Amino acid sequence: MKNLKQISVRIDPVTLQKIDDFCKKHYYWKRNTVINSLLGSVVDAMDDKTLYDMVRYSRHFHNKPSGSFYLPEKLPL
Repeated sequence: MKNLKQISVRIDPVTLQKIDDFCKKHYYWKRNTVINSLLGSVVDAMDDKTLYDMVRYSRHFHNKPSGSFYLPEKLPL
């Protein structure tokens, strides 16, 4: 496993509940792994403008956002 850094973050209750609901369905993954994978996928796949828009997003001020993410069918050798 990679050398991971432990930090503390504040996550709003709605987001945390959605993560916990996902973890209940996929019980073999720990919450920490799910959060780290989600963040890694976002920062690796999105360009700077998209990241900026995602940071600005608020459930209280914006309509439901949309986006997409996919993995190539075959891993490069």
